[in-house]
Amino acid sequence: MGFYLPGEYEAGSAPTPTNPAVSLTVEPPRTLAVLPFSWYATPGRTERKRRDLLRAVRAADVEPVGEPFLLQYDDPWTPPFMRTNEVAVAVADGGE
Repeated sequence: MGFYLPGEYEAGSAPTPTNPAVSLTVEPPRTLAVLPFSWYATPGRTERKRRDLLRAVRAADVEPVGEPFLLQYDDPWTPPFMRTNEVAVAVADGGE
């Protein structure tokens, strides 16, 4: 499980985790293409959305970098129609 901090934080100014099982990791910046969807992120639905995302990225003549991955934002008690999920894939940007 991961959490992303708002952009105003840097590694030195981020809150220190109080649980030793939690660690702070800095990831390099990247450009993502995302496709949001609601409801449960079942394996079948997620796979369909991944295919849709890759099809859209390639149709836009953008090169995916790596494999698509799933992002989920809600707790288990959120009603399915209110859930926010995304499939995402890193894409090559002009600087790469």
